Amino acid sequence: MLLDAIVLAGGRSSRLSGTPKSGLVLDGATLLERTVLAASDARHVAVVGDPGALPPASLLSPRLLLTRETPEYAGPAAGIAAGMAVLDALAPSPSDGVLVLACDMPSVATAVVALLAATSVESPGAIAVDAEGHPQFLTAVYPTRALADALAAHADALEGLPVRALLASMTLLEVRVPRGSTDDVDTWEDAARLGVVAPEPAPGEHEIAVAAAAVPPATSVPPAASVPSAASVEPTASGSAGSAPSRGSTPAFPRQEPS
Repeated sequence: MLLDAIVLAGGRSSRLSGTPKSGLVLDGATLLERTVLAASDARHVAVVGDPGALPPASLLSPRLLLTRETPEYAGPAAGIAAGMAVLDALAPSPSDGVLVLACDMPSVATAVVALLAATSVESPGAIAVDAEGHPQFLTAVYPTRALADALAAHADALEGLPVRALLASMTLLEVRVPRGSTDDVDTWEDAARLGVVAPEPAPGEHEIAVAAAAVPPATSVPPAASVPSAASVEPTASGSAGSAPSRGSTPAFPRQEPS
């Protein structure tokens, strides 16, 4: 089955004091990086939102497509529409299915394995169902044509539209996924429970100033002794160094009185 993926990374993270979920870290990798890796079977991965939490080298991958929902923070339905738009524009041909993932689930890779095992070209639609029986609309594979039709039907009302309302008309295979694989990080309490930590802060002006003050000054070099120029050396009667006439000038001889 030919698969593309959309990773949503554009939320406000209001319950995390504005710290982007995408940049939270588990086992040395950001949540955005882990989510993109979970979609490794996809031909192209459209990241909707700020890609700053990805390693710089990964941004050079031709399979990674970057975009942003319009307007910013317009919600996941608008994010899915933005991802589909960039896939339609840059993918050489339509895929059979589109894997849609939020970037805030640290262990989503195990859910993706279960989803992909349940899908095929003949049945490319499947949605994760957690241990409590709740469908996870942002951990699902949607048939590409059906997803495009749903977006077209809501094209004028995507901002703030719940994903459940966008996709309510689809018939999807429900796939039970491992417990905890769709647990997400909405608060710092969630982060602590899942072993997720904030990223190391970038050095600010104060830290840079402190680091600069700790650097020892360069060793001072005494100024070289000044060397007088030839023009400043007065001629001496003995013809010592510095008294030779310059080329083209008239030598100074003692004046002789006429006899």
